[in-house]
Order: sequence, then C-alpha cells, then structure tokens
Amino acid sequence: MKSCMLSAKIFVLTIILYSCQSRMEVSQVVLNEDVSRVIKDKKEFFSEQIHPSAGLPLLYTYDVQHYTFGDVDFKNNSQQTALGINSVGFYLYKAYNKEENKIAGIRIEVHEQGEELFSYLKEKYGEPEELAPEPETRYEGIVHGISAYIWKSDAPYTVILSKSYATKDKEQLITTTVYILNNDAVDSTADGRTSVERLIQSLKQ
Repeated sequence: MKSCMLSAKIFVLTIILYSCQSRMEVSQVVLNEDVSRVIKDKKEFFSEQIHPSAGLPLLYTYDVQHYTFGDVDFKNNSQQTALGINSVGFYLYKAYNKEENKIAGIRIEVHEQGEELFSYLKEKYGEPEELAPEPETRYEGIVHGISAYIWKSDAPYTVILSKSYATKDKEQLITTTVYILNNDAVDSTADGRTSVERLIQSLKQ
C-alpha cells in the first residue's frame, strides 16, 4: 500500500465549473468544511437524517452528470434506468439545517462505472486491504453477495469501496459504492462506535 500517498492532510474535493458544458468536476472537497461551499443548488439534493451505512445524516443527489471523481465522469441517470440510479452524497456531522453543517464524509454509488472507480482509487492510494472477498455463489449464472476493500493510513480519513452483486431482470447487477469518512465521525446509533467501525462491521458480515 502506498501509505505515503494517503498523507495526514485533509481529503479535498474541489469543484470547478466548466462554463462550456455546465458541468462541475468533483476532484477535491475539504472534509470538515461547511457543506454549503459544495452544494450550489440545494433543490438538486435530498436528505436523510440517519443513513444506515455510517449512522450519519446524508445529503445526496441523483444529478451525477454534473460531477467527476478523479478521472471518472459519471453518466446521466437517464441512461441508467435498467441498472439502477447513481448518486453522489455528503455525510454530515449533524442533521442538515441552516446553521453550520460540516462535511464528515463522501458517498458515491454507481452501477456501470465501478471498475473505473476502483482503478482510480488503486492508482491514487495503492493496493487496498480486503475486507470481504469477491463472492463466488452463483444462481443461474448470476453472482450474489458483497465484496469490500479498505485503504488505511495515518490520514484522518478512511477510504472504503464495496461491490454488491445482485440480479435485476435476470441480468447481473453490480453496485459499487465509495465511502470516504473522517475517522472522528461518530455513529449516532451506537455509543462509542465510529462511523468507520460501523461500516466495516456491516461489510464484514
């Protein structure tokens, strides 16, 4: 693992507006910054008071065609109806309101571009540690189950990628989710457990 590439500096997601395409490239956001610096149009976002993945509030959007993660350009959801809906979201330390809302993490879910995301993360952070192996159970030629990988270092955040294998319309469906979580984010559903610990436990089951 290239631990030196996961330095202790805060992970950043910079948003750059391409005027010619009206597309925002997400490659860096500062965790711990106020989410209002990231969300330019609140009408595009939905909120969950507690998202089950991390036990944290989540703001998310399906308008992923406005975003890029590294060198991965997310596809318009209008082209994804047969596979599922892609989303980009931001975990918060507390429920979203008009007061200060600091970003605790990032959640990205895609259905076609999982290998692109995985390749980008391995290029950026090196080879990950395996949390859950690739599933081998097949039913009528379709794989079912979950695999997961984690990048750990001395950085104040943890990066996790999971792949969920399922069936949709008798076709293989693979949902890839990337989580970037601050290590100090606390699971609001369990005393003394961090959000990273909650996520790891759920993926190992």
